[in-house]
Amino acid sequence: MQSTSKIEQYLAFALFASVFVYLIVRAVNVQLVHDEVVTYFIYMHHGNWWPFKNYVDANNHLLFSALGNLFSSIVGHHLPLTPRVPSLLAFPVLAIYSWKIAKCFGTSLFNRWLFIIPLATAPYFIEFFALGRGYGLSMAFLIAGVFYLLRFLRHYQIHQSYLSLLFLTLALYSNLTLIFIAIIAFSLIAFQWFATKKERHSQLLLQFVLFGITTGWAVWYSLQLKSINKLYYGYVDSFVQKSLGSLSELLLFTKEPAILWALTIVFLAIFVFAIVYLLKGNIGQNLKSRPTVAFPVLFGGSICAILLANLILDVRFPSDRGLLYFFPLFTGSLYFIVQKLNLKVVSIPLLAIMILFPVSLALDMNTTHSLFWNQERIKPAFHQKIDSYIENNEFPPPIGGKSILATVWSVSKPQNTTYVTDLQSGNMGFYPDSVATFQLADTSEYPSILRHYTVIDHDSLSSLSLLKRNQKLEKTFVEDTTYTNIKREQIYTDIFKGIDSSTIGKAVLLEAEITLKTNTFTTDLQVIASAQKPSGEISYFEGLPFDLTAGEMQNGKTVRLSMYIPRIMDPTKSGFYILNKEKRTFEIIDLNASLYTLNETQNIHAQ
Repeated sequence: MQSTSKIEQYLAFALFASVFVYLIVRAVNVQLVHDEVVTYFIYMHHGNWWPFKNYVDANNHLLFSALGNLFSSIVGHHLPLTPRVPSLLAFPVLAIYSWKIAKCFGTSLFNRWLFIIPLATAPYFIEFFALGRGYGLSMAFLIAGVFYLLRFLRHYQIHQSYLSLLFLTLALYSNLTLIFIAIIAFSLIAFQWFATKKERHSQLLLQFVLFGITTGWAVWYSLQLKSINKLYYGYVDSFVQKSLGSLSELLLFTKEPAILWALTIVFLAIFVFAIVYLLKGNIGQNLKSRPTVAFPVLFGGSICAILLANLILDVRFPSDRGLLYFFPLFTGSLYFIVQKLNLKVVSIPLLAIMILFPVSLALDMNTTHSLFWNQERIKPAFHQKIDSYIENNEFPPPIGGKSILATVWSVSKPQNTTYVTDLQSGNMGFYPDSVATFQLADTSEYPSILRHYTVIDHDSLSSLSLLKRNQKLEKTFVEDTTYTNIKREQIYTDIFKGIDSSTIGKAVLLEAEITLKTNTFTTDLQVIASAQKPSGEISYFEGLPFDLTAGEMQNGKTVRLSMYIPRIMDPTKSGFYILNKEKRTFEIIDLNASLYTLNETQNIHAQ
């Protein structure tokens, strides 16, 4: 028996260790996705993770951003790895506590591996342990918190309740969607205190105060986000088909309504059984004898809370990754029901489902791209073709692309280049236009772009094509400007402002060679292309951030860049400038810029 136990431990270790190595390789090699770039540069690298200190958004997973800032200061600016370090370190936590739950509460070998294998091998679930987002961190802390909750329900030891609330609070601050889980878990702890007639109610009072402060603040912060429309990710209706369907499609590779409703009915039956089990006899004793009943209680309670929040507060139903915690809770609920009923008849179908995850992982295993954000992948050959073009031209070409691709494009290029290329998205409704020399687009989404451009490379994984303009636009010189050895700390530094009236109705192009020196990393230092209508309404606005595109510039780095404005409506209110949002001191060692008009007469707009 001891030998079998040792073998099982070695197998569990081998499984988690091999997956961990795979995640490390992916974290080092797979390109950053859009949300990772935003999280890293806005909250982590610049240290602006504290709520309301900078850009306010639900994208800021507070604890994860804080840890990312810490690791960024320790290991430095190494992409794509640096923002993913907290997620990677969370995987061993998940492994340890998944094994602890299976070992301490599993009544059979099958039951234990029913719990372990999905959590160790489900591709979508483990993906977050190699991404710079807070979901993987929150899942690790959730499993740890649930483990100590189960231990407390069985043994009533004070330190176990504290550890449970500690880990669940860490999970909550890594991912605010776990608010309901934290509240339900505390309710179970409080109930068990009273049910067992423990005399140490002062300890419960202390836990209530601590829990009230930490979770109460998280609730308040979430309501603040809702009040400014930052809880935008999710659905307003159809919880089963849209919300659960978005998660099922990624985890089980299907959102077939029949399967969704079958899973819903299965869990509803488990939840009802769990409630009946608890209410039959002494609830506290039932929690003690079968603590894994907490899984369906947490899962079912969170679903009820989500439905009520939507009904009463008009909070959106969470979508895909916002429901990631459903997966371990549903797995734990199956774990409970199989334990309780010892249903051998369901062993074969459960085994088939369980094997689906490692098989899918083996088939889709790669170290080059994200399986679930492949539409954001930038094929390395795209950069190589742009590099070849730049070698034969003095300045990099203007490139068009959707805004969600702009950040990914910037950080996926080779590091330490002496030029800056950024995708101009025409974020005032101009995308796609016909000004840029190159375009990065899905031609099935924007077929009209083929009127002026030809595909020179295609990526079957992302469906993106790199297109080159059939005929390069001729440019006509308008004016130039020069700065040398000027220190600035103002918000705005004009490059061209109030440009020549000959530009009315035309596209204009900026080509600049800039050498900047900053005391710190180039926080929020951008070149802005801006145009207004005669009424003062902004008609075009695009920013090229140096920290994304140029990298370290503390010692004075010279870069070349190109930007354009698709159409000038009021030259007196249009132009290019450097935006220094945080008013940090920087020095323009040298700046030489030229302004041109382009003979572009027709814009392309997708139908």
